Amino acid sequence: MRKLLLFMSFFLVSFITWGQDRTVSGKVTSLDDGATLPGVNVILKGTSNGTVTDIDGNYKLNVPSDGGTLIFSFVGLETQEVAVGSRSAIDVQMAADVKQLSEVVVTALGVSRDKKAIGYSAQTVNTDAVAESAEPNVVNALQGQVAGVQIQGTSGALGGSSRITIRGSNSFLGENQPLFVVDGMPINNDNYASSSQLRGFGSGSYDYGNAAADINPQDIASMTVLKGAAATALYGTRGSNGVILITTKSGAKSKGLGVDFNSSVTFEKAQNLIEHQQIYGGGATLSTPSGFNEFTQDGTTYYAPVYSKDGAWGPKYDPNMMIRHWDSWDPNADNYKETRPWTAPANDYSEFFETGVTLQNSVA
Repeated sequence: MRKLLLFMSFFLVSFITWGQDRTVSGKVTSLDDGATLPGVNVILKGTSNGTVTDIDGNYKLNVPSDGGTLIFSFVGLETQEVAVGSRSAIDVQMAADVKQLSEVVVTALGVSRDKKAIGYSAQTVNTDAVAESAEPNVVNALQGQVAGVQIQGTSGALGGSSRITIRGSNSFLGENQPLFVVDGMPINNDNYASSSQLRGFGSGSYDYGNAAADINPQDIASMTVLKGAAATALYGTRGSNGVILITTKSGAKSKGLGVDFNSSVTFEKAQNLIEHQQIYGGGATLSTPSGFNEFTQDGTTYYAPVYSKDGAWGPKYDPNMMIRHWDSWDPNADNYKETRPWTAPANDYSEFFETGVTLQNSVA
């Protein structure tokens, strides 16, 4: 009788245990490309019972008979909660979590770190704002986007260079611009003008632009500005002025043909022009009492303004005085030694400026 009772007790416990636990299995894949996801956490909600997916994205987990809820989580992916119910097989597709990805910054080539985990200043740039700024030079598009960055834009010439410094200048004579790294390729943002050109052309040079102007803002997927020695230690002395890391867009799997088209038009007009007087002409009034040199040729008396180092202010305009103008020093030119009344120019210098139009079209 004792043996019978012991057998019945064991059978009852086994029946209760079998009724409470069962196994749920399945596969976890990516919603973007369908690839299997290893290392995904699968936990029964409200308990410490859990597992992780294997290298093929498969998992198995014991759950109560009444089911419960499974929580699927992974860094960079949206967490999902799935009710088990009476199912024994549950497959899940996980999508990228944009909010989590925005907190991950690129700190070097192929190295991504959680923004909260780094101990130095690394600021991400809103690439959508850079693309929408319609600036031909990506450096100008960073104006007001990054703290501690100073930008000196182009002088107005199309394709001109723009200078950028991070946290001021570190050298009196050397280069102070940061190092640009585009997909792992270091780029120096110096002006293309050579030292011989800088010594010629009246201590200036032609503005041929610089390397950063060749970066298409529409191609930028992410941009991180590294500031300080700790942030740029990987790049040595080249990164002593800071580093701007840029990763460009890459192809993504999608249904059908993907075409990205961007177009913009910008109009520019000169503003805040300096007002010029139209009362006095060019020359130097202190050189002679009248401000003119008087000479006679072929029985006719002519006058010519006297110019010295500062020839900005000459005699007062007088339409009754015939002045020899030296618009051309070529004896064969039609206006060589031309004589005409001493009057202000008919058109002000502001007439030189027209409305500038910049068109940008990008197809990828």
